[in-house]
Amino acid sequence: MNKRNMKRKKIKRKKFFTKIITITIIMTLITLIPSVIGFTSETGVQKNETVYVILNHNGKVKDERIVNRVWGTDENSEWVDYGDYLDISNMVSADEPEVEEDRIIWPMDILKIGDLYYQGITDKNLPVEVKIRYYLNGKEIEGEELAGKSGDIKIDIKVRNKLKQDDVISYTDYSNTQKESDNEYYTPLLVQVSLTVDLDIFSDVSAEGASKVVTGSKMNIGFGAYPYPGEEFIIEMKGENIELEPINIIVIPQNLPFQDTGDTKEGLIEMADGLEDIGDNAYKVADGLDEILNEAGDLTDGIEQFVDTIAEINNGVYEINKNSGSIGNGMKELISGLDTLRSESSTLAGGINEIKTNTDTMGSAISGLAGGASDLSANITLLHSGIAAFQTGHTDLSALAEAILAAYPDIPENAQIRNLALGVISEKSAVDGFVSATGMIDTGASDLSAGLSGLSGNFLLYSSGVGKIASGTSALPEGVGKLTDGMRSLYNGWKEYIDGISELNEGTNEFYNKTVNFPEDINKLLDGIEKIRDAVKELTEKGIIKIEDGVIEGIDNIEYSEALEKKLDELAGNYNSFIDNDKNLDSEVQFIMQTEEIKIDLSSTSGEPVKADENLTFFQKILSWFKK
Repeated sequence: MNKRNMKRKKIKRKKFFTKIITITIIMTLITLIPSVIGFTSETGVQKNETVYVILNHNGKVKDERIVNRVWGTDENSEWVDYGDYLDISNMVSADEPEVEEDRIIWPMDILKIGDLYYQGITDKNLPVEVKIRYYLNGKEIEGEELAGKSGDIKIDIKVRNKLKQDDVISYTDYSNTQKESDNEYYTPLLVQVSLTVDLDIFSDVSAEGASKVVTGSKMNIGFGAYPYPGEEFIIEMKGENIELEPINIIVIPQNLPFQDTGDTKEGLIEMADGLEDIGDNAYKVADGLDEILNEAGDLTDGIEQFVDTIAEINNGVYEINKNSGSIGNGMKELISGLDTLRSESSTLAGGINEIKTNTDTMGSAISGLAGGASDLSANITLLHSGIAAFQTGHTDLSALAEAILAAYPDIPENAQIRNLALGVISEKSAVDGFVSATGMIDTGASDLSAGLSGLSGNFLLYSSGVGKIASGTSALPEGVGKLTDGMRSLYNGWKEYIDGISELNEGTNEFYNKTVNFPEDINKLLDGIEKIRDAVKELTEKGIIKIEDGVIEGIDNIEYSEALEKKLDELAGNYNSFIDNDKNLDSEVQFIMQTEEIKIDLSSTSGEPVKADENLTFFQKILSWFKK
């Protein structure tokens, strides 16, 4: 009955007993399908839709109808189903429903007796599009033209999901920001494609991704997939006198089997957090190296000043060592004169007056000696001050060397820098000892200068005492002898002092030679620090940050995938009815499609008429009965 012309009418009864056997088969088939795909029973009135579709060989719809199984009861006097049918027929009794627009009203009394099965014919577009193409020996051919031919056959079956959705997918990304994605997605549909081939006709069967089960001379080829939006199934084989059984396609709304990403996401989050910490610390290292480079100017200036100070000290010691010879020669001459004085002291008394005459000259000489001693003391003081300044600079250098050792771990790449720093630290005790020694020499030179200055100051007393000496000439040899011995002691002490100055000269010269390359070495060190700084920045920006971005992108993809999975689960769970998914809430649906078989027509050669239903498949017989 055409719903466009239907009016509300009372339930009528028809004769149906001639169809009872076929009805029993249909009911059994419909009852089995829900148990296979996992439907569960619920309280109240429930409905299951099985959409039967006959396809042409190329996949286009030839016939389409829905068999509804309704079961259960409630307290209402009637049960209302919804659907836009071209024709409706009760399959288990002569009772007919009342139809008001898209409302199909059944009395509850029918359901209290047992399950209701009714058929509805529709031309509504299916949720999937099927395209089937056939090839014989590499050339495309119409399906019906394959019958009786031989050769290499290829069957290309394409199924496209048409349930495209427009809603956006909302999810929270790694940074806890709400994101929306309007990527294309579809209500998930499980598609099962199967074909049974006769191994007496076909050989070398190939079907990638399919399961193949052989029973006797029959092979069942089965595919399973979720078109998203499309899937392709290809069967290739060799055939002789080709005949093909129908291709069966079952479509069921079902959740996509997403992989569990919980542990993966947790691991990626921990990795992203760790990479963020590594990146922050790497930037801190680079900033620290920048600070070292910013202070490099002061360090270079200090090293250059240090080397210049060492050069000045070395030069001062050299001058002292160079002038020490003339002072020693003067002392030796003085001692020789005293020896002569002592040997001739018996005649000295006679020459006292002459000595007195020459007292002024001798006073000038002593004054000059005092002046030389004063210059010596001043030079030694300068030496001591310079070495003390050097000690201060060396202490700063030792602190720098300690910092370098702390900054550069003991690995082969840092050997040169660490050896230089260790060398500076090992020299500290020698420098400290050298400062102490020059301090003692400074004190001795100061005392010598003070003594000679006092001698010069008291020379007048000596001059005034010459007369007294003249009177005491008899004691002069002994006194001169003591003076000579004292002068010898002074000379011996001077020689030891000069030996020390010579050793000091050698030491300061060697120290200068070892430190003269410090500025160049420091520049090399700074160049190395700059390279390390640049390498750390490059590693951070081109390595760590890119890896972190990739990990975060992976986390966001998982978050989107989980949101998509939830949305698809809702879509699959909410696709309850083909005929009216908005109103038929307590419903379940599945689609069973079948192509026509490809069979050699023997009616023209046998001379005997072929019965109309003789070559129909079980599925086709059912649909054939629907059409009666």
